[in-house]
Amino acid sequence: MDFWLTKDQQGQFYFEQGEYAKAQASFDSESWQAHSAYLAGDFQSAMALLKGRDDAKSKYLLANVFAYSNQFEQAKALYVELSQNPELSQEMQQNIAVMNAAIEKLKNAPLDKKEGEKVIDDRNMATSEEEASEGTPAELSNEVWLKQVRQDPSKFLRQKFQQEYANEQE
Repeated sequence: MDFWLTKDQQGQFYFEQGEYAKAQASFDSESWQAHSAYLAGDFQSAMALLKGRDDAKSKYLLANVFAYSNQFEQAKALYVELSQNPELSQEMQQNIAVMNAAIEKLKNAPLDKKEGEKVIDDRNMATSEEEASEGTPAELSNEVWLKQVRQDPSKFLRQKFQQEYANEQE
């Protein structure tokens, strides 16, 4: 295919076939790579390719990546920024409402408790970037890695270890 088609043409071929991972690897265009990564579910790559881009289409796609990565506050912030554009205002208001509902649902979600286990509610623990920046380089590296995981397991693991520790103390 290299002889007959350019990289972008090859990427477009794979994209149209629904083979988004192959399309992402084939495209030269970063915007098409990001779009392919998004559709393939590779949100980390899409996020890396979209950060720093200022056009509305890229910001919208980045907001969607944040939303699918359960980073609702960041998605909401981008949707609010995009709502300043009169052409996108109505659609962005709908997305902002969805993000508000997701944030509220997350805040009000009941903790799962198995029979005989203590449940420690750590949802209100502060995890701001300022506090995270005070850690050691290894802690920072782990923190950055965990933030990029699609479904952030750090809170789950922290809660699970705290539950096991509390059960051992009984």
